[in-house]
Amino acid sequence: MKMSAESFEYAVVGGGIQGLSAAYELAKIGRSVVLLEERYLGSGSTGRGFGGIRTLHGDESYVRVAVKSMSMWRKLSQELRYNLMLRKAGYLFLLYTREEEERMEENIKMARRYGVKARFIDPSELNTPYLDLSEVAAVVEHPEALVALPFSVVWGYWRGISRLGGAVKTWEKVVDIEVDGGFKLKTTRGAYRADVVIIAAGSGSIELLKKLGVELPLAVVKKEAVVTESLKPFLKPLIVTPKIAVVQSARGEVLADYYAEDIPTTPEDLSATHYMASFVAKYLIKLIPKLALVNVIRQWAGHYVSTPDLKPAIGDVGENLWVSVGWRSGGFMMGPAVGKLLAESAVRGKLLSELESFSPYRFKR
Repeated sequence: MKMSAESFEYAVVGGGIQGLSAAYELAKIGRSVVLLEERYLGSGSTGRGFGGIRTLHGDESYVRVAVKSMSMWRKLSQELRYNLMLRKAGYLFLLYTREEEERMEENIKMARRYGVKARFIDPSELNTPYLDLSEVAAVVEHPEALVALPFSVVWGYWRGISRLGGAVKTWEKVVDIEVDGGFKLKTTRGAYRADVVIIAAGSGSIELLKKLGVELPLAVVKKEAVVTESLKPFLKPLIVTPKIAVVQSARGEVLADYYAEDIPTTPEDLSATHYMASFVAKYLIKLIPKLALVNVIRQWAGHYVSTPDLKPAIGDVGENLWVSVGWRSGGFMMGPAVGKLLAESAVRGKLLSELESFSPYRFKR
C-alpha cells in the first residue's frame, strides 16, 4: 500500500543546532515545518563539540553574526523555557610567537568596532598555577565568552519547536529529494512534501545536494577529542592554543581536542584513533602537567565540513532550496543567529545582507 506524503511549507534536513534553530524560527512565525534527522538530535557536529561561544574571530563577517548570536544566547534559556547549562566561562588564547600576536592584535582591533571585549594580559597576571606558561609569549582574555551544554541546547530547541506546533522526526534519514511541484523528500520511514527545503545536515549535506544537481566545493575533515575522568573544578575558562582547545565540563571532566592539522575523511568515517589520542594527550600534558597521572576515559571523532576559503556556504542554491553547510568552526556558537537569519531569508525568498558574504554563489564568480 502506497503511503501518502505529509505536506509542510518548510522541510529542514539536519538535527544539529543549525537545522533546529532554523526550524524553531520558522515555527515561531507560524509556518508549518518538519525537521528530519537521520539519527538522534545532535548526533553530528553539534553533539561532538565543546559548546564554546565567543565573539572574537579573525573574519569581520563572522564577528557581525557572532555578536548577534551572543545577544540571542544570553536570552535563549528563557525563550526556550529550558536550562541550557549556559555559563560565563571566558576564553584564554595562549600565543607563542610574534606572528600570532600580530594577527591577534588585528583581530581584536577589528572586533572592538562591534563591541567585542578582548584584551592582551601579561601571563603573570593569570591566577592559573596549573598552566605551564613557560613558552607563552602573550595571553588574550575574552571574558564575555560563554560555554553551553550542547545536548541541553538541542533538547531546548526540540521542545520549543514542538511547543510551537512544528514536527521533529528522528531516526528518519532522507534518502532522496525530488523536485515535483515543490519538493518530495523520501525517507527511510515515509515521504514528505514541502514548498521550501533547508539543508543543514553537516557532512550529510553533500550527498543530498548532489541528488539535486548542486555541486559545492566541500571537503570533510575529521577532528578527534579525548575526555578525562572527573576532577574537582579547577579550570574555568576555555583555553585555546595553536595546537589544542581545552575545557572542563560541569561534571569535572577535562575535554581536549587537536585542531592544528586537517585529516581528510569521508562522511561515514567517525573512527577515533590511538594515534590522535596520544597526540592530544601529549599537548594536554605539556599545557597542564598535573594531568599526566589522570586517566583518559573515552575519545570520539567528529567532522568539520570545509570550503576553499574556510567560510560556510549559507543561502539559496536553487529555487526554494537553501543551505547552511561548510562550517569549519563556529557553527554551534553562531547557530541561533544563523538559524534566524536563514529562516527569514527563506521566507522572504532573498538572502539577508548579514549573510551575503557567505552566499554559495561566491564559488561561481
